[in-house]
This record gives sequence, C-alpha cells and structure tokens, in this order.
Amino acid sequence: MAVLTKSKEAWEFKNTNKMKKEQSIQSVFNKLHKFSAKEEPMKVELALTDNLAAYAKGVSKYKSEGDALAAELKNVKSAILKWAEVGSSIADDAASDLVKFEKAAKELGIDPNSNSDYKAASAAFQEYNKLSKEYIAITKK
Repeated sequence: MAVLTKSKEAWEFKNTNKMKKEQSIQSVFNKLHKFSAKEEPMKVELALTDNLAAYAKGVSKYKSEGDALAAELKNVKSAILKWAEVGSSIADDAASDLVKFEKAAKELGIDPNSNSDYKAASAAFQEYNKLSKEYIAITKK
C-alpha cells in the first residue's frame, strides 16, 4: 500500500492504482450486465464442486455400511440373547439339582453346605444367573 505524501508523484501513484482497481471492477460489472437469460449461462468452475459431488456420492456408501453394521449388531444381539438363554437354562438345571441335593442331605441329617461340590455348584448357579441377566441387559441397549 502506498503512503500518501505531499509529493505529486506519490499522489499520482496512489490514484493510478485506485483507477486500475475501479476499471477492473467496472469491467466485471459490464460483463455481468451483458449476461441475459436468453444467452447460454456462463460456466463457473469451482474447486468446491468436487467436494460437493463427493457428499452426494458418499451418502449411499455410508448408508450401506451403516445398514450392514446394524444387521451385524442385530445378529450379535440375537446370539447373545440365545447365549443368555443357555445360561439361564443351566442355572435352572443347577437350581433343581441343588434343591434335590438339599432334600436328600436333610433326609440323611447332613448339612448340604458341608459338601464342597454343593458349595461349588451353588456358587456356579449364582454366577450363571448373574451372567445370564447381564447378557440379556446387553441386548436391550
């Protein structure tokens, strides 16, 4: 940018640059003014049009990938739910066997907790039950 000084040359330099800018702006306005609806529209190339086109093309790929992931998630949730049902079934079987053992032990006058297999099976029953509920909860998220 030229600094205005008291010299005539500096003033002329600044005015010349200003006039050139005004002339190029006026030239653009003249070209725009000449454009009418009857003429072919001027083609304006922008680098961003490639980016904009990519968005439109990318939607279908994004959707198909998302749909595939959603289908996989549905299948995984279904498998987890079936696995939870297996755990629940095992817990039911363990509970039934524990009750039978308790009755038999009481008939013999033995404390069921004195048997290490009973204690381990009782702990396993609780773990199966807990895990089964956790797995079911996962499928509801």
